[in-house]
Amino acid sequence: MKKLTFILLQVLFLNYVHGQCTPNSNYADSSWGIWPDTTTNFAPANLNSSYSQTVDFKVPNDAGLLDPAYNGFPIGSITLDNVNNLPPGISYVCDNSTCGWNADDLGCALMSGTPTVTGTFDITLDVTVNI
Repeated sequence: MKKLTFILLQVLFLNYVHGQCTPNSNYADSSWGIWPDTTTNFAPANLNSSYSQTVDFKVPNDAGLLDPAYNGFPIGSITLDNVNNLPPGISYVCDNSTCGWNADDLGCALMSGTPTVTGTFDITLDVTVNI
């Protein structure tokens, strides 16, 4: 029983470690953004085939960059609460366990899985912005 528990823990640990992404340092000099551009450069998925796409981003430091009504308000941190309308079979995992980042931080999320439905999906993000 101890051996089975140990093997199960190893499998869970390896899945957790390999399921994450590492933020791309090439974007460190950017003011803020999301890469790839989700409208034109997102990798297409094939039905019932393994899929993986890393989304890199840099958190802005001014809330006005996200919503002009909040121009001049400094961002303290952003937390990704949910990704809505992902294709069935696709899930995401952030580069940290809280899916939270400070202003000017680099971050990423790995979207992966096996899509079970074809189509175009308008993905939206629910975030909490602390200013």
